Amino acid sequence: MPFVEKMQTRANCASCGSSFVSGAATSGDNYMWGGTYGNNNFLWSDSSSVYGYGRFTNFTDTIGQGNHTLVKGDVATRGHVDNPPTGKILRCEAPQKGSGVNKQVNMRKWDIGCMPNAVLDIWKTGVEYWGYTWSSSLSINDGYYEYDR
Repeated sequence: MPFVEKMQTRANCASCGSSFVSGAATSGDNYMWGGTYGNNNFLWSDSSSVYGYGRFTNFTDTIGQGNHTLVKGDVATRGHVDNPPTGKILRCEAPQKGSGVNKQVNMRKWDIGCMPNAVLDIWKTGVEYWGYTWSSSLSINDGYYEYDR
């Protein structure tokens, strides 16, 4: 049974019209999307954690969920498969620009989005943690996030 049908929905996506879920992925859920965009994004979960792997993109909204004014270090999850509580700390790991070395940064989930080609959206200047300069077309491949239930 698809994940959206298992959970109570909270709102419809403004981009695609499908429902967002009301909470975190449940234990044993596994999803893959974005292959038509030349990347593969994965989300899986177990009894203690939720894990996401794939492409990190960025967004520039001003206000997130809960009327939170978005700041550097805020992120959005893909609302169709994962909607952890607002303010939840996510351990995010991605390759540092030009180094070939991954760096882990704790960020906070303060928004949700459609993201048909990404596993996580980073609010504008948050990409600086990995040595990137923000641009509207910037994305980071091989990103990973996780959080404890």
